[in-house]
Amino acid sequence: SDHWHYPKRENPIRTSIAFHRTIYRRLVQNSCGEPRPQRSLISRLMINKRLLIKNLLAHNDENSFYDKKRQINISEKEGKAKFLKHICALSNSNPKNNSYIIIGVDDPSNDIVGVDFFDDSKIQNLINAYLEHPPIIQYENIPFPHLSEDKVVGLVTIRSKTTNTITALRKNIWKYYGGSVFFRDGSMSMPKVF
Repeated sequence: SDHWHYPKRENPIRTSIAFHRTIYRRLVQNSCGEPRPQRSLISRLMINKRLLIKNLLAHNDENSFYDKKRQINISEKEGKAKFLKHICALSNSNPKNNSYIIIGVDDPSNDIVGVDFFDDSKIQNLINAYLEHPPIIQYENIPFPHLSEDKVVGLVTIRSKTTNTITALRKNIWKYYGGSVFFRDGSMSMPKVF
């Protein structure tokens, strides 16, 4: 009875399996032992898009792969022209990678203020009509928890190019002439003469 008993060594594999089962149960079950609702794929994608937007905004200064706008207005010629200029410039300045335009951000303060929900079906048609060698565009309405239900952040993704072509205006719009080519110079979309 005065003998020391060393604890019995457990099989490390059995211990590891038990540990992982416990962790799995904690992840899959809530405190009452009921299954936790799994986040939908769409919910996980929205979280990833929010993180992408926050990471882009953390750079604070616009550059050759991202731009931010308070809003876009493609119902007027000036708004269409400015939007096309930025698409053209981002596509040409960063052809091997995706580029982004975040819509619904106050430019000087970098605050996410949101915009109204936007129907994206018009954007690719506009780009195909006015741009030579148009990039593929994806527009997404991304909800943010702090915004009201009727506000979202617009995320325009300009896909990387598969060919070595320059995107240019196909025809005149507002004060820009057909054949104009734009590139990014820091945070500005500037015309380029060849």
